[in-house]
Amino acid sequence: DFVKANNLYSNKTFFKPLIQNEELSNIFENVIKEYNKNDEFSNVSILSLLISAFVLLRREFVSESNNFLPIESNKVNMIRDAIEYIRENFTKKIVIDELASHLHFSKGYLSHTFKKVTGCSIIEFLNLVRCQNARVLLLDNYSVSEAALSSGFTEFSYFTRVFKKTMGVLPSNANKEVFTIYNHGEL
Repeated sequence: DFVKANNLYSNKTFFKPLIQNEELSNIFENVIKEYNKNDEFSNVSILSLLISAFVLLRREFVSESNNFLPIESNKVNMIRDAIEYIRENFTKKIVIDELASHLHFSKGYLSHTFKKVTGCSIIEFLNLVRCQNARVLLLDNYSVSEAALSSGFTEFSYFTRVFKKTMGVLPSNANKEVFTIYNHGEL
C-alpha cells in the first residue's frame, strides 16, 4: 500500500525475473540485523531499508516498456493469481493440475508461462515459499521436523535437501547463521 500510495509501482511495472545484486543483498542483511535488534527504532529502520531496496529495484531492475520480456496483462494476472494461491495454500498439498484448473488454464500453459515470467518453476517457487516460512519457524525455536511439517513438507529428507539448496544452510543450523538466499531466492 505504501509503495502504491507513493507512486513507486504501477500495473505496468515489470521486474526482471531473476535479480542478483550485492547492494540489494546487503540491504536485506541489514533488515535481518534490524529485525533481530528489536528496539524502538527497528520498525522505522526496517521500513527505510525496504524503501531503499524497492528504489534500487525500480531504478535498476524494471522495464516500463517491458522490452526484456513481452508479457500480456492476462499472463501477468494469471501469474499473480498463481503466486497468491501458492502463498495462501503452501501448507497444503498443491497439485499443479488443480492449480491450473483453479485458474482456468491448462497445466502446460501455466507451467510454461510461470517459468518464463518468474524464472523458476511452480514447484521451485512453492518450495521457496515453504522454506521461507520454515526459516521463520526455526528462528522462533521450532524443531526442524515441526518447521518442516508446519510449512507443508511431508518428507523430512526432501525438506532438508530443498532447504539447504534454497536457503544456503541446513535447517539444523538455521538458528546459528544469517541466511543467504541464493539460487532461486532472488525472486
